Amino acid sequence: MLKDGNIKKEDIHDVVLVGGSTRLPRFQDLLLEYFKKKNLYQKVNPDEAVAYGACVLSAMINGEVEVKGLELQDITTFTQGIETAGKKMAPLIKRGTVLPAKQTKLFTTNVNNQESVLVQVFEGES
Repeated sequence: MLKDGNIKKEDIHDVVLVGGSTRLPRFQDLLLEYFKKKNLYQKVNPDEAVAYGACVLSAMINGEVEVKGLELQDITTFTQGIETAGKKMAPLIKRGTVLPAKQTKLFTTNVNNQESVLVQVFEGES
């Protein structure tokens, strides 16, 4: 996440834990080690924080509220692609692309005069 955002860990002032995996003691230990013993802010109810964020995003998308100084974007969490010959993935939409997204790419069939094609959609980085 820091790499994607081009942010150095020294630039992080507070670490706020929300979401299910943040409850795992091992995950918390790894964060403490990585951020050089910075305090992990755990006073926020993780379930409520995630639900609140989803509600705000939904209201903003529907045009029901405008929050000044806040920009929320829905992005792809993994690269999306299709299977090509040799069971390889041809990436179409890269990880981190803002949604909705549209991508056009020209492919050719594996056999001349092919009348149909099975398109298998892949997701992931490997």
